[in-house]
Order: sequence, then C-alpha cells, then structure tokens
Amino acid sequence: MGRKVLVSILGRGREEKDGTGYSRAKYCFEDGYEQESTFFTHSLWKWLKNDLREPDALVLLGTTGSMWDALWEVLPDAVKASEEVSSWKTSLHEICVGEQTTMKDLDVRKEPFSFLPFASYLKMDIIPDCRNSEDIKSFCRILLSHLEPGDEVILDVTHGYRHLPVLASFLVTSLRWLLNVTVHDVFYGAWEMKKASPDGIPSVPVVNLGYAATLFEQGAAYATFEITGRYGALAQFFPKQNEKILLTDYYENIGQIHAAQPHAQKLYQNFSQMEETIDDAWLTAAARKLTQEWKWSHSIELHQRMLALAENLFRRDEFYKSIIMLQEAFYLYTQKKVYGAYQAGKTEEETKQIKAKTKVWTIKYLTKAERQQLNQLRWLRNGLAHSQQSPNRSIQRIMENRSQMISFLKGIFELIHRYFDNK
Repeated sequence: MGRKVLVSILGRGREEKDGTGYSRAKYCFEDGYEQESTFFTHSLWKWLKNDLREPDALVLLGTTGSMWDALWEVLPDAVKASEEVSSWKTSLHEICVGEQTTMKDLDVRKEPFSFLPFASYLKMDIIPDCRNSEDIKSFCRILLSHLEPGDEVILDVTHGYRHLPVLASFLVTSLRWLLNVTVHDVFYGAWEMKKASPDGIPSVPVVNLGYAATLFEQGAAYATFEITGRYGALAQFFPKQNEKILLTDYYENIGQIHAAQPHAQKLYQNFSQMEETIDDAWLTAAARKLTQEWKWSHSIELHQRMLALAENLFRRDEFYKSIIMLQEAFYLYTQKKVYGAYQAGKTEEETKQIKAKTKVWTIKYLTKAERQQLNQLRWLRNGLAHSQQSPNRSIQRIMENRSQMISFLKGIFELIHRYFDNK
C-alpha cells in the first residue's frame, strides 16, 4: 500500500491587521468537525488525524512570495510565545511580502520549523508562479519529485494562486496511469461561501471536490473503451454488473462470441431499464453507450459480430487479432450456410467433418480468386503466429510492409462483406 500524501499549495493571502497573510476562519467539515485557523492546511491536517487518516507525508509548495509565515500558527503556544520566534515570524513575513523567500529560509530541520507537529514528514519547496510554459514544466517537475509510485494523494487547493491548484489537479490525476498515483480527495476551504458568526470569525464550509478526480478516471476508462473496444474498463463504475461486464468482455476479447452472447443479452436488458434510474449524468451517458454496444446480442448473428470486432481491431492496427477474428467470422458464416446453424464439434472427428463440409461449400460458391485470398489470409496468420518468415514471398512482403498489410486486409474485408451483406 502506498503512502498517504497531503499536497498543499500556498498563496499570497491578504495583509491583515495582525500582520498575518491569511484571514482567521472557522473551517467546517462535512462530518460536523470544526477547526479555527488562519491556515487551512493545518485545519485539514487536524481533521485527517482526527479521522485516523494522518498523512505519511505533507508536501507544501509555494512561490517566493507565498505566505510561508502562516506556519507560525501551527507552532506550539510555548514556542510562539518566545521573543526570538516572534522576531523570526516578522522577518519571514517581510521576506515573503518582498518575494525573496529561498529554500534556506524553509529548512524544516531548523527551529522553529522543527517544532511543527508534522515536521518529521514535512517537505517544503519553492515553485514558480507559472506565467509561461517553461514555469509550468518546472512546477510539474518539482511536484513529481515529491511523489512516489503508488502514492495516494490528498490535494488541498485552498490557498494557492487559482491557476496553480488547477495545474496541480491536472498533473496529479494524470499520474494515475504513469506512476499509479491516485487522488482520493480534493479539499477546498470555500472562503467566498463564508457565513458571519457572532464572534466575528466567519464559518467557512470545506468542500471535497474528490468527485472531479473520479470524473477524470471515468473519462480515462471511457477513452480506453473507445480506443481498445474493451468495455471491461468501465465495469468498475457499475458495481452490481461488474462481474458480468468483465466476463462478457473477456469472452469477446478471446473470440468466444457464442459464450458472450447470453451475457450480453442480459446486460442489454439490464442497462436498457437502468438508464432512467441512474442519478449520475456521466454514468447515464456511459450506460447508454454500453446499451448500444450490447445491442448486437439481440439484433445480429455471431459471424456479423465477429466481423465487427475484426473491423474495430483493424482500425486500431491490431492486425494479428483482426486476422484471427476475420477467419473465424467467415468460418462461422460457412457453418450457417451448410448446416443452417452454428456448429460446435464435441470431438476432434466431428470438428474435422464440419471443416470438411464447409470447405466443400467454399469450393462450390467462391471463385478461385476469392479462395486464393482466403488461403493467403491463412498463410499470413500462420506466419504471424509463429513469428517466422513465410516461404511465400507475397505473404512475406505483406508482413514487412504496413501499407501492404492494410491494403491486403481491406481486400479481405470487402470479400467477406460481399457474402455477409448478401446473407
């Protein structure tokens, strides 16, 4: 299990009467927990600790002009009472206002930073204000340097310049597939939604924007479906149908269309009825797409579905799998023509008989040129399957040239469509 990492970005804050950079607020969490502070990250840290979710690492990022002195409030009262620490705070505040902060000023090993309750796992770093693309790349590099594969990130987007939390959100969520970094929560202390209190300290609601990270994952899963044709990527978002979606996707992926069909039929029925009951707009749209994906189980025959899968694979340049699907699609079609139904040989001898009869049909109804095309398809499949040179020079040239592979397979698709479209 990876680390729990709280990533927080500091901004400039406002110049208050007491010389601090952030206004005091009573931060109100969804579960009723309240914490008064001028520094939201402190309130969030205390809430996480109270919820038994104390981070393993706290990464605090800010510019040379961010209010680093806001950390003063987190120090123990006895430390804050020291004249030396008070002088340190004033000096650091002036440095921050003058945008002169350096990493030397942020040495967590030195006092008074070393007195912070999370000092043992605090990492502070200075980032650019990201006014141009080079700064943005630098910011991304710095943030990446503080994350490890498998980390679970809790993102605090309250205090930073508005564009910096946005950049951080996009970067961290994109690391899901690059470094297996997941974003579980995105917290925002919504100052603009504050409510006045009798004591003069406004109550500020804490909003968890973690659903935005979920949307990012959902979008990526749907992209996987669109790019690969594997709708199993969406199974996790439909828990009740998860196992059946994965099983159906598995059967289709290995070419067992006859095994996939009854499951696809049930999914089609379930999702057709489910669309109107989902209260999530994104999931409703995804369910509608999946319903259309499984419509074949009611409306077309197995050899047609196999051909459709072969065409999808061809469009994605997955030529080898496309070739296998093409061969099987036509074999299923010839079975239907010979027997009036699909045949599954229960023994090796039965299978040989089925193949022999379908071969007779192809000799009778296909032209010599068409049979030659299908023979070439078989030789091409064998050459690719065994990762060896083909003794047939024309097949070898196809294997060595992507353009020739595409041209040849287009010809095969045209041949098969002529027969399928004529029933």
